[in-house]
Amino acid sequence: MGKNVLALKSFFQAEEYAIRVGNDKYIVSAIISIAGTYASTDNNINAKYYYNQSIDLSRALKDSINIASALANLGDLYINENKFNNIIVPEIYFGKHGSVIDVPLMAIKNLKLKNKNKRAAFNFNESSGNNVYDINGDLIKFDHIYVTLSGARFVSYDDQDTTYTESDLTMIDLIGTSEVKLANLPAGNYNGSLEYTLGLDSLRAFTAPDQLDATNPLSKGLVWNGSDIGHSFFQIEGRIFNPADTVFTTPEATFNWRVATPDLALMKSEKRNFNVASNKDVFIVMDINVDNLFSGVFSLIGLSPSTMNIINSDPADASDYDLAKILRDNVSNEFVFKL
Repeated sequence: MGKNVLALKSFFQAEEYAIRVGNDKYIVSAIISIAGTYASTDNNINAKYYYNQSIDLSRALKDSINIASALANLGDLYINENKFNNIIVPEIYFGKHGSVIDVPLMAIKNLKLKNKNKRAAFNFNESSGNNVYDINGDLIKFDHIYVTLSGARFVSYDDQDTTYTESDLTMIDLIGTSEVKLANLPAGNYNGSLEYTLGLDSLRAFTAPDQLDATNPLSKGLVWNGSDIGHSFFQIEGRIFNPADTVFTTPEATFNWRVATPDLALMKSEKRNFNVASNKDVFIVMDINVDNLFSGVFSLIGLSPSTMNIINSDPADASDYDLAKILRDNVSNEFVFKL
């Protein structure tokens, strides 16, 4: 593994140890170090999250030194975001948009580029239509992306009114599922925050599928990982293909990345303003940017489904659990509801 991911693992472990011994200043220091590591990998979203977390904790502790340190680093981050990189790298894409490779019925074959001293050849192949993702050098297909939400509710801007969802628990497979109902709302204008948990509390997380009512979406056992880990709340299953494959029907391997345990659950709050007409549906789209989901530290160290085909979120395996935390952070930044 690269130095940055090893640094992150060490800082996460330092934070956990500081929490166990109850040393609040060391907790803040570890969080600032986590933020700095994310900043060094240009993962500014995660860096801002952890810098702001450290600032809030430092203010609660009246720790002026760490407040100043975190604010200074956060300021540098905002300044550098507005600077252009001195290195410009032109890129040409054939049959590709973002991470999605759209393999057409006809494609450019055997492209050759050369100048006086260098030459490069790209062996393109014809294929029938398919959607295949290029993830850090791996060609993959997603079979399932399971997302579990709990405690969803809409809170008015003045915190005076809360509308709870029809069901307190929703699980959806983003591959192949078009929509799921979250709530019945009275007609009117809604201005406030959509609040929900991407994850499960301890009781739900560790209740085995055979102990659940058949109407519970977790009862099917699709995201169950045993009594030590419980149900995943974010789970990606897919297949990995050889780059020379032209039809993408026979995978070389499979992968399964899981984010689980109540400690990794994410509390989300998104400001929303919308109107509900009588007997009309309002559609809220779950949006996940696949490019960014596998970016940041994962991309920097070349971590891909082929090099790490299983992430379990196993608390007994520190290395595995730290990778799950990184995946959780990417999920946190990329998972949003859009009206």
